[in-house]
Amino acid sequence: MKASELAKKRQQSYKEEKLAPPPKIFLPGEAEGTPIFLKQRKHRLTIIGGMPGAGKTAYTTIQTALSLSEQGFIVLICTYEMHEDAIIDRLWSNGHEIPCNDIDDYKLTDIELDELAADSRLNCIFITTPRTVSDVHKYINENIYADPDLYDTKKPEVVIIWDYLQRIPFHSELSAAKDRVSANLQDILSINNTLDVHSIVLASLNREGYHLTSMEAFKEAGDIESDTDMAVIMRLGYQKEGNWVPVPKELLNQARKNKQVNIIFSMVKNRHGAEVEYVMGFDKTVQKFRPETYDTVLIDATDIYKKSKKAEVIKNNNNGKVVNKNGK
Repeated sequence: MKASELAKKRQQSYKEEKLAPPPKIFLPGEAEGTPIFLKQRKHRLTIIGGMPGAGKTAYTTIQTALSLSEQGFIVLICTYEMHEDAIIDRLWSNGHEIPCNDIDDYKLTDIELDELAADSRLNCIFITTPRTVSDVHKYINENIYADPDLYDTKKPEVVIIWDYLQRIPFHSELSAAKDRVSANLQDILSINNTLDVHSIVLASLNREGYHLTSMEAFKEAGDIESDTDMAVIMRLGYQKEGNWVPVPKELLNQARKNKQVNIIFSMVKNRHGAEVEYVMGFDKTVQKFRPETYDTVLIDATDIYKKSKKAEVIKNNNNGKVVNKNGK
């Protein structure tokens, strides 16, 4: 088709969208005072990756799902990491700021359970574990698009949250992880286009790439980089000399033990806007992210590095045996 003909078609669609713009998908958090959002028709695929302990499931599968339901979206959680009961527990904990321990230790009263089960936001959230692409199509068509209670005056806007990419079993016949990820991504893009939905996909980071601020931090980064519209990396952070920086590798175990941590969100790809960075506090007790951050007390990484190098030198000079100052 000629570009001039395409331009006329685009002119008409632009006028129609101007009168009824597609809804924006707002995510929890702000960057420089501006809310983080996705454009429904342009951002077809969003990837969110995080190191262990960064709360990527709490942020995306739980808090984002609740936020999207409040915005009027229908959310389908495709879970391969957690049982559906565990997701419900986290939705209760996050949505009502109930300590996870209260749920785990069965401290909730019957009245509290009645209130939690009656949360209207849960009417817009679906949870399933599809094993094939056809399972996804069937579930959405039969449980969402065919449900008259979900219709207002138009077809419901659906966002699929995949938790997480490396565990999706659509192509278990492929032995190489890279091939499975590539095939899964193509399936997700096909589902998005066929069903007119948006997908937010959780993904693992390379262990060596926890501190990279580029697409290389993702496992099987090549396919992810080419297919995604927006990619965000979540890392534990702390303030050093007035700036937010990732927690050094040698301090990660120490940082993860804190019940309240700070998470740096680094946008490493954005096809339709600027690549921004923002910080949120993560309260593990209720699995909730907050705009405010927490004080983080960490031993200076430089001191640890110097001590480790000093011990290494002593070890190398004594045939592999570490000695104290007295030579013992």
